[in-house]
Amino acid sequence: RNKYARIEFETDQVIAEKEQVSKEKSWIITASSIIVFAGFLLFVIKNQRSRNKELLLEQQQQEANEEVYKLMLVQQDKINESRLKEQTRISEELHDGVLSKLFGTRLNLDTLNTESSTEAVRQREQYLNELKNIEQEIRQVSHELSNGHIEEAHFESFLKDFINDLSVSGDCSYQIHMDSDIDWELFDAKSKIHIYRILQEAIQNIRKYSSAQNASIDFNSDGKNISLRIKDDGNGFKVSKRHEGIGLKNMRSRASKLNGQIEINSRPNQGTVILLNFPLC
Repeated sequence: RNKYARIEFETDQVIAEKEQVSKEKSWIITASSIIVFAGFLLFVIKNQRSRNKELLLEQQQQEANEEVYKLMLVQQDKINESRLKEQTRISEELHDGVLSKLFGTRLNLDTLNTESSTEAVRQREQYLNELKNIEQEIRQVSHELSNGHIEEAHFESFLKDFINDLSVSGDCSYQIHMDSDIDWELFDAKSKIHIYRILQEAIQNIRKYSSAQNASIDFNSDGKNISLRIKDDGNGFKVSKRHEGIGLKNMRSRASKLNGQIEINSRPNQGTVILLNFPLC
């Protein structure tokens, strides 16, 4: 009986120790899982915060760029207004000042033409003809200054300067064509900003990802709609497998604000074509 009792006692001890070890193992596994999960959670939170900071910085930079561009448009409007005032002033000066004096001089010479000398008559006639020609030239200049075309296509010039600067500073050659029938003054500042941002994002993608040697930018109009076609001869990609980043999403968002649509066509090693269509305002 003592042997059996001893065996039973030792068995109970072994079982108790096993249960204790099992509990300790469970605690260790649970604690390890909690630590690993907490570490992963901290990593995700830190990564998300970093990403949020980047997005916030990009948004702030974009807003700052838009404000700069608005200021540029306002400044350009002021320049055009000043130019118009100066042209009007010159026109008035030519018409009311110089023309009046020339006209008076011609009348005086006409009066002096009463001399009967053949040479005097010839010279005075020559002077009168020259004065008449001067009057006609000044009158034409005055008319052109008063009613002439004021350069209002500063948005077009801004886009061309932007593309030309890229051609000078980058490895890719850019060519831009803009339909002369497009009246950019029909668009407000916000619409122009959307167009510029779409073009800017497309150019940025070409420079960062395509390794293109040549790119073309074409603005065309059919009288009702405007189409922007951006084509490069770069690497290209599979559109169906390409994940759209923030840049492409922003392009689509801006296209919708223009009441337009944007289409992206590309194939590996065959370049990329971005087509934006939007109606005239």
